[in-house]
Amino acid sequence: MEVEASCGGSAGESRWSLGSSLAVRNVQDLVSSAADELTADMIERYIQPDIDAHAVLAEHSDEVPVIDLGKLVNAETVEAETAKLKFACEEWGFFQVVNHGVPDEVIVGIKQNIHKFFELPLGVKNAYAQRPGDLQGYGQGFVLSDDQKA
Repeated sequence: MEVEASCGGSAGESRWSLGSSLAVRNVQDLVSSAADELTADMIERYIQPDIDAHAVLAEHSDEVPVIDLGKLVNAETVEAETAKLKFACEEWGFFQVVNHGVPDEVIVGIKQNIHKFFELPLGVKNAYAQRPGDLQGYGQGFVLSDDQKA
């Protein structure tokens, strides 16, 4: 699947490509398979090799990075918080955001809806599957090679 995104501006402007993605089998689909249907080759993509103990800095390994949006808009703290954000993206691939202004009841509602969605049967969720060329939808995107782990 070729994935593109708008680069801003009017609807007639060009889009930039984020690359192609190979279709991969859904983990829930694998789990529902009979054991004798699964082969080592089929599940290898989902098994992570041993992680190098030195890959994560010990002083940052005990908690998910927390990014304070208030510090990102404050001239006195933006540089340090931006460095923290860069570290979180490069070393962790995700982070927790605080001081975002989203009310707690909205967050609770979103979490409940996410749990309800993921409890649905695979066939129902697949109705919301990511379509070729789209960034949104259910499923695994950005698998670039047969050797890439999911």
